Amino acid sequence: MKNTIPNKTIFFAQHWGQKIVAVTENENDVRQKVGTTVMDKYHLHCCHLELNSCLNITNRHAIEVAKLCYQSEKYINVENGKIIAQNLHNAKDGETMGFTAAACEYLRGEGFAVPFNGLSVQTLINRGWITLK
Repeated sequence: MKNTIPNKTIFFAQHWGQKIVAVTENENDVRQKVGTTVMDKYHLHCCHLELNSCLNITNRHAIEVAKLCYQSEKYINVENGKIIAQNLHNAKDGETMGFTAAACEYLRGEGFAVPFNGLSVQTLINRGWITLK
């Protein structure tokens, strides 16, 4: 996936309604919700999403991730949820994490940085699309 404004728009749209957009104006970051206001060319050039790192996942979120990934109660625990989150954070470009698609969607909805369309979290950071809290 190329580093283009249309692709950045698609990435931002997945976080619609979350108050995580940092618009840099006069060296200050102003937080706004992802929505029509920040989805024009001008804003997309000068803003990024400020997301939580999956390495700092809470126990509550880790349990939800484990529930989404495992059928057996035996594996639904904080440790397994944190391992999945760590794997998502450390995934390289192009690595498939298909078995965690539901977990990715859940974490994205909770404001966590996860891989996007074959791009790793580190690539998203390098492109300036996101920063981690």
